[in-house]
Amino acid sequence: YIEILDHSNNLTKIIKKNSLVLLVISNSLEGLKIYSSLIYNNTTTIIIDESLGKKYVFDLIKKYKVNYLFIPKKLINLSEEKNILNESGDYFFISKNKFNHKINKKNLVLLPTSGTTANPKFVRLSENNLAFNSKKIIGALSISKNEVAYTSLPSGFSFGLSIVNTHLSIGAKIFVSKSSIVEKKFWDNLSKYKITSLYGVPSMFKFICISKLYNKIPNNVKYFAQAGGKLDNEIIEELIIFSKKKNKKFYVMYGQTEASPRISSFNIMNNLKKKYSVGKPFKQTNIELIETKKLRGFKDKEIVFFGKNVCLGYSKKLEDLKKGDVNLGKLYTGDVGYKDEDGFYYITGRVKRFAKIHGLRIDLDDVENFLKNKKIIS
Repeated sequence: YIEILDHSNNLTKIIKKNSLVLLVISNSLEGLKIYSSLIYNNTTTIIIDESLGKKYVFDLIKKYKVNYLFIPKKLINLSEEKNILNESGDYFFISKNKFNHKINKKNLVLLPTSGTTANPKFVRLSENNLAFNSKKIIGALSISKNEVAYTSLPSGFSFGLSIVNTHLSIGAKIFVSKSSIVEKKFWDNLSKYKITSLYGVPSMFKFICISKLYNKIPNNVKYFAQAGGKLDNEIIEELIIFSKKKNKKFYVMYGQTEASPRISSFNIMNNLKKKYSVGKPFKQTNIELIETKKLRGFKDKEIVFFGKNVCLGYSKKLEDLKKGDVNLGKLYTGDVGYKDEDGFYYITGRVKRFAKIHGLRIDLDDVENFLKNKKIIS
């Protein structure tokens, strides 16, 4: 933590005011140290994961006239790069453009939306968005400074980054590693470094269940936390059996990058009757179910979220960085669902997965699940 503060002070002397920085983040000590320093300095930073590749990086530099670039050394050809200001660990710090930006300083972090393509759309997040959401996640998961988190997800996407944010803001430990669940080293590290939590997306937990790798999870891991899409019911059932047996907490979290990124968190083990639910929204936030035009006649409604963690808006081009808070705390999630009599929410699909064909209302998720039950792959 002292190193982060020192690094932060050094960057303040070099990075000019109103600069735009691009950080190509990796799960390395240097990558997370740079990220923390930039955020501490309130420097407007575009964050992308190193997996997106070199072409993506340099297209962004051109499009957004980025002033400074922090990038892993392996992505740089030294003979092409003339303006290296510094090198530290596995990173280069490079000066790119002298362009004088007019940035609304509410824009602290720009993260790519999950549907990132060659023409990326970024979510604009403020310091207040991130701080409010981190506080809510810390409360919901009872994160203390004694926790040891694992970088089991890429930090260049909202879920992985939220793990970093929550643990740094409470002064906990983060074990930084690039090893994945298919490597023996990943499972050895869980015991060796006394990791207390395991975060993952549906595909990761599905793999753990299919290969019965949960038998390798040591007692020091107190809870699992899943987000990034809906878990299959059979995987939920299997993880419940394991959690019961080993006395673990099992959190299902719902959210989107646009919500900084969490909307709700629910420990299934506290209420097994609601095991397919995403729980209730965090305190001081709210969900409304709205019948939008596309859902007219359907039982389920669109989930509209209200909270201080709703992003400022989107950025598709440089001029968008002049904008402030466009959303004003209201987010149309594009998710469809319902609320039960106890106030628990259930996600049943996406607005884009509902269609009207020859006057018939068709829920494409329903069709897909029907076929899946008949062992037909669609």
